[in-house]
Amino acid sequence: MEFLSWERIRLPLLFRNLEIASMRTPTKADLDAHERLKAELRIRGTSLAQISRELGVSDSALTLVGKRMCRSKRIEEALALAVGMPPEALFPADQEEGANMT
Repeated sequence: MEFLSWERIRLPLLFRNLEIASMRTPTKADLDAHERLKAELRIRGTSLAQISRELGVSDSALTLVGKRMCRSKRIEEALALAVGMPPEALFPADQEEGANMT
């Protein structure tokens, strides 16, 4: 049986913290846009949770993209399709870049 050393536990935690530090902080406008997005999804009979299951990603991933904290072209396109808007209108490119997700 192999025991985990402190180094094997500590290093992934350090790298995880670096990823979190690279996310941008959402503005009030970002949070308001996220709430409008959720409302529009409810009107159309879907939710962030349902879209996350369809994409095979976590609910948190959609929330991070919806709040403009991270960027993911695949998630942005799925959200835009769900609300009937072009991705460029829902997630303008001129916004400050957040961490990119695959």
